[in-house]
Amino acid sequence: ATAAGGRRGGVAFRLSACPDVRQACRALAPRPAGRPVAELGTVDLLALGRELGVPAEKASRLLIVQDALRNCLADWENGELPRAGQGA
Repeated sequence: ATAAGGRRGGVAFRLSACPDVRQACRALAPRPAGRPVAELGTVDLLALGRELGVPAEKASRLLIVQDALRNCLADWENGELPRAGQGA
């Protein structure tokens, strides 16, 4: 992800996971850019799972996505993600 002024830019990822996790990532990636980076830590994965029809007994798989989003936010806050204009 690249961002400027604390706002999200593009999102790119490489993924090897179960179908439910892949589906959640595909659903999250195109969400509107330009939103605050801090929102990465507030995504409700259980609500997303219900929206996508992930069976309740498999919803815990979405915790992988939640961990990835939190790690992305932590990397942003630590200056480890490229900012807009610094490359991808």
